Amino acid sequence: MLPPEKVDTTKVPNLRWPNFSDYESIVATFYDDRNYEVAWTRDGAPTASAKGFIQAFQDAASKGLIPEDYDAPRWADRVQALDSKSEDAISLFDVAMTVNVMRYISDLRIGRVNPSHFNFEIPVQDKKYDLAEFVSDNAVDAADVPKLIAGVEPDSEQYRQTEAALSHYMDLAKQQGQTQTEPLPTVAKPVAAGGAYPALPALLARLQLEGDAPSGSTLASPTTFDTSLSDAVKHYQHRHGLAADGKLTPQTITSLNVPMAFRVAQLQDSLERWRWLPEPYLHARLMVNLPEFVLRGFDPDHKLDFTMRVVVGKVMGQHETPVFTHMMKYLVFRPYWSVPVDIARKELVPHIESNRGYLASKNFEVTNNKG
Repeated sequence: MLPPEKVDTTKVPNLRWPNFSDYESIVATFYDDRNYEVAWTRDGAPTASAKGFIQAFQDAASKGLIPEDYDAPRWADRVQALDSKSEDAISLFDVAMTVNVMRYISDLRIGRVNPSHFNFEIPVQDKKYDLAEFVSDNAVDAADVPKLIAGVEPDSEQYRQTEAALSHYMDLAKQQGQTQTEPLPTVAKPVAAGGAYPALPALLARLQLEGDAPSGSTLASPTTFDTSLSDAVKHYQHRHGLAADGKLTPQTITSLNVPMAFRVAQLQDSLERWRWLPEPYLHARLMVNLPEFVLRGFDPDHKLDFTMRVVVGKVMGQHETPVFTHMMKYLVFRPYWSVPVDIARKELVPHIESNRGYLASKNFEVTNNKG
């Protein structure tokens, strides 16, 4: 039996985040429903499911999560402390495991951060589990913890592809971290095939790192940016949403100089956003990837049906595109749009003042207050 006083406190001293007040009532319900029986040990040893979750905590980075959030470095000492068979060691292990399993499952299910904090209209409440019930019924005696975890995560091919990409880029970040390299020098104007670039060996190595250039390829010339390098640059540009012209532009070099560790963080953030989205989708959906400027439409079987380019607002500007999920009831093509007063004042008036025919040339319709 687990002493109730070990559960009724908001703090357990050996947790990475000892204040679990946001989970306190859920943890209390979990143990109350079990009549305060221990959940994660048998005869003073961790259960198979406890060992499975400890391994999952250790591997949390592969899910875009932070292992330390689930006490990954602390479980070895906790397991060793169980050898004493003391009530305190067993109680602390059990409560710590319950809190961390709940945190881990919640983070995988709906994300670590509520999207409403960013003013995103993405409701995650409907995806929430009753954690006390879910952990008790599904996690405590889980025969296959990885399978359970997979069922918690979004059932989305794009999510799984992002997860695989994260694992790949974590490996690339390690490779890049083992070799101290200088950033590629920028250029004043684009370098086309046949032009000169002073850091071709470093450029080739960088393109080989992500697989845009074959790993065994060598430079045909130590000074000339040749067609094979141009093709590799074009491949890189296409993957990164840049104009795929094969030219070594300042924008391309800036992108190539982004550390792999930053790419890892971007993929981690992408996984977080995937966890916010509704699941399952009951109807065919339209999804807009704002950074990619692409809309994807899916058929009733949730298979990709079409894609199209879209225009989005500036992230740091006055016209930021809202982020939301809603049921679409109808669609208006080429809608009539009245220019808001603030946009007219800030953006149109300067053009009108310099060109009296501006509005007519842009097909604006001007009306008075009566329409």
